[in-house]
Amino acid sequence: MKLEDVKKIAVIGSGAMGNGIAQVCAQAGIKAVMVDIKQEFIDKGMATINKSLDTLVSKGKMTAEKKAEVIGNLSTSLNNAEAVKDVQVIIEAVPEIMSLKKTVCAEICAAAPADALFASNTSTMSISPRGPSMGVPGLGR
Repeated sequence: MKLEDVKKIAVIGSGAMGNGIAQVCAQAGIKAVMVDIKQEFIDKGMATINKSLDTLVSKGKMTAEKKAEVIGNLSTSLNNAEAVKDVQVIIEAVPEIMSLKKTVCAEICAAAPADALFASNTSTMSISPRGPSMGVPGLGR
């Protein structure tokens, strides 16, 4: 897969890392769907993105038109399977709870296109298929 083949990315999790990842993707001109389990989490993530973009506009680093374009590249969902059905890249950014990561990864791997690239945003957990890891069937297919 080449970078120009990436038209849509799903970011699973709208917290501090997830909303930042979604924002960077949207700023790069890629459609990004930000997914979480509760609307209040999504709303908070979108508010954080809006505040960040407003800061860029107020400092003259981004135009209001560009901000509108970035916001237009973002969508949200409460449904993992629906969000990943037509993406080329999935970035998991859920809390550092192994059982949660395994459950989310299994769900999205079952629903995503077979050729989708999957990435995990983790700093403390092994995602290697060898040894103690997420060990999700279908991951790394």
